Amino acid sequence: MKYYDFCFQKPSRNIIALNGSKCCGKTSIAGLLEKEGYGFAVNFCMTRDRFYDAFYQYLDREDMKEYEVYSASSLGWFALDYHWRVKRYADHSDLGIVFDHYLADYWIQMLGAPDAFESFTEIIGELGLPSFRHGHHFYLDIDYDTYLQRREQRLKRKPNSTDKDLIERELYDQRRETYMEFAAQGYLIKVDATQSKEKVFKSIIQQVEK
Repeated sequence: MKYYDFCFQKPSRNIIALNGSKCCGKTSIAGLLEKEGYGFAVNFCMTRDRFYDAFYQYLDREDMKEYEVYSASSLGWFALDYHWRVKRYADHSDLGIVFDHYLADYWIQMLGAPDAFESFTEIIGELGLPSFRHGHHFYLDIDYDTYLQRREQRLKRKPNSTDKDLIERELYDQRRETYMEFAAQGYLIKVDATQSKEKVFKSIIQQVEK
């Protein structure tokens, strides 16, 4: 047995991971799951984003942030965040963990190199992060037109938001195809997220409670 096979075989609490494009409803559904007692909601990127907001943005090297803050370089931040902030709380709580954004998003949106997927799952185990084998990992699927519509609504609600980058259709469709492949291979449970958040929530808890 390899190290990464046993280092996180038995997570202390149930894990629900929500993955998908921007505007697919991850944060809203995570909030509902937390409200209904299925776990406490956490964001996979909090420590990384805090690093950027509090420090990196002042270094006058925005052209390097994709390499120095995001992409593969951020995996260490995620591991730190999990062990320092999330796991120690979960170990002393009766609640599960609801990830608002998790491994599939990280792989598809930041890495996306098919030949490296096996080694990616190995390093996840070595870092002691819950893998695709632990808990329920969902893909909240919306098409590109729904993404555009919800993005417009979000910008109207939050005109001062700094997250205004538009995902072009070609890139969006490429990512969506990979999410579908992950679902077909059993890594993710696909949910139609074009429905109301109440219906999406119901679909998720039906899977969790099987």
